[in-house]
Amino acid sequence: MNDKKKSILKSPVFWLALLMLWGVGLRSIQYFGNSSLWFDELTSAKNIQSMSMYSLMTEPLDHNQVAPPGFLIGQKMIISIFGAHDLTFRFLPWILSLLAMVFFALLVRRYLSGVKSFAAMALFIASIALIQQAGNAKQYSGDVAAALFLCWALVTIISDGSGKLPRWLIAAAGGVSALISFPAAIIAVSLVAILLWQHRRDLNAFIKSSPAVMAAIWLLGATLNLLYAQFVVKTETRSAMQGWWTDGFPPGEGIFSTLVWIPDALNNALGHLLFFIPPPMPLAVVPIALIILTAFGLIFLLQKDSLAAGILLSPLVIAVLLALLDILPLRQRVALYAVWPLLIFGFLGLTALQEWLGKIFRPALTNSFALILALPLLLIASTLGSPPYHSQPAEPVLKALKTQIQPDDLLYVYCKSRFAIEFYGPGLGFENWQQGNCYNSAGEFAKDLIALQGNSRVWFFYSQWTPAEPYPDSIKAYLEKSGKQIGHIPDPFRGRGLREATAYLYDLSEAEDSTVPADSLNSKE
Repeated sequence: MNDKKKSILKSPVFWLALLMLWGVGLRSIQYFGNSSLWFDELTSAKNIQSMSMYSLMTEPLDHNQVAPPGFLIGQKMIISIFGAHDLTFRFLPWILSLLAMVFFALLVRRYLSGVKSFAAMALFIASIALIQQAGNAKQYSGDVAAALFLCWALVTIISDGSGKLPRWLIAAAGGVSALISFPAAIIAVSLVAILLWQHRRDLNAFIKSSPAVMAAIWLLGATLNLLYAQFVVKTETRSAMQGWWTDGFPPGEGIFSTLVWIPDALNNALGHLLFFIPPPMPLAVVPIALIILTAFGLIFLLQKDSLAAGILLSPLVIAVLLALLDILPLRQRVALYAVWPLLIFGFLGLTALQEWLGKIFRPALTNSFALILALPLLLIASTLGSPPYHSQPAEPVLKALKTQIQPDDLLYVYCKSRFAIEFYGPGLGFENWQQGNCYNSAGEFAKDLIALQGNSRVWFFYSQWTPAEPYPDSIKAYLEKSGKQIGHIPDPFRGRGLREATAYLYDLSEAEDSTVPADSLNSKE
């Protein structure tokens, strides 16, 4: 091997570029390979399809959906040009997921080096949750990309004050970032406050400068977004979201319980970013170790550049404050924008220990530990846990159903699955189906099911089973007691529970005079 090839292989830029290409591949596999829109995507898509551009900006969304106006406008523009399909609804989140990698890499290159920069980048690239969101027609990829861009932009402007950057582009992109993400709107306001604090002694000169124009555009985007959140989003939607995300808010049992809740919530949020599901031991050590190391990394950066430390820490601080105020939960996909700083601060903590206690924490030790933290997720995302990740694959189930359904068959669709069959059904040739009603208790579904009795072939299609509303289990139990199961189209990706889409075929021909009690709907057996 010649010297040139050896120098390339030793270059951190080469390995970061390789990781970036791998990240593009993982996110593209998820984008192009994901099978169907799931319930949340379908209800969001229905709003975007049925509402005008003006209505999306001025009227609340239906079906307990909420999304920032900039994101909705972007989605509407894309489907208006290219049509309403899985890939068009997911195009914007996919692009934003790729941009997020770029801005994270730029921040990593600024504060980390060598093996530690590789490890931080590897965890971000291989993040199961971030890969999953790259193929999800929701705003969460935008939350991450917007937060990263705003932090990178301000750090760069403050550190590289030579005027060589295209300030107009950063100003416009920051305004858009503050419009496409609710948390990014708050982050933009906090970063403008940091910028004003830096120029507190020469505010008159600052007001006449290009950074002041940038700050004004960022604030304009944030203001429009926050006005939308305050006056357009329905109160009942906010209440529904708070009910759904109860675990993402403090328990409200005193200061001590809140102080205990904060590190636990951060650990859960970081664990979700990395592994999507709660990681088992020993993988659970990874987020814990990064949080502990963050304390050292934060002190280290505060000593070197307190302003940069404040900027990088802002998403995390804002997420905790929003959760304490019962505004946004610090949990799962809603908190993805908040926990990426833990990756930078965590590995910066290893750098700090190496500098402070060099006799103990030698480079070989800290680099080895960095790789130990990163390699498990690299292996998971490359092998058994590789994308695409599927959730409620309604389209392939309906395709299979179309090949088996007979002209006189009845198709009964669970109420929460109506969005799936309305979106995919017409394109697959489904014209008639019996749409189930939604009820607040299992027993009430008997009103729909009694009408199915006497038919020899009744299909039951469902998705969106939830622990709070496990009604498909009750419906299946009722149909089995009324007749017998004679066919089944399983989830093609073996999804279970919330991730499942499936169809069952029943013979209810002998149930016409049956007196199956409605109470059987309250049983899963």
